[in-house]
Amino acid sequence: MKHIIRESKKCPSCKKVLPRTGFYINHKTNKPFIYCIECSKAKKTIKHYERKYGITLEDYNIMFLKQEGKCAICGTHQRDLKGKLNMDHDHITDKVRGLLCRKCNWGLGQFNDRASLLEKAIIYLDKYEE
Repeated sequence: MKHIIRESKKCPSCKKVLPRTGFYINHKTNKPFIYCIECSKAKKTIKHYERKYGITLEDYNIMFLKQEGKCAICGTHQRDLKGKLNMDHDHITDKVRGLLCRKCNWGLGQFNDRASLLEKAIIYLDKYEE
């Protein structure tokens, strides 16, 4: 019996009907996985948050709503970013602080989460600001 390869499929999570390219493909069976790529990535991210930080999807959604979908530092809305907001956390205690865009999250990391270094950077920038 031949298997019919469908050109599109409905994701049971987001309810979107997407082309076959919107799903990861099981290379053994050549069939698309159940959830679309976007939902698969979101589920994987939430599982990571649960394991590492003890954060549930509901906790994440509450944080996202409190921040109005924006980076807690620069205020850029998630819809204007290439990816999703990052989970910012203390690297010693793993305590979650909030959601940041990739640039702000990376910037804090470059200063080793030390406010004293960030203050010195501000003084330096103010010195050369015109």
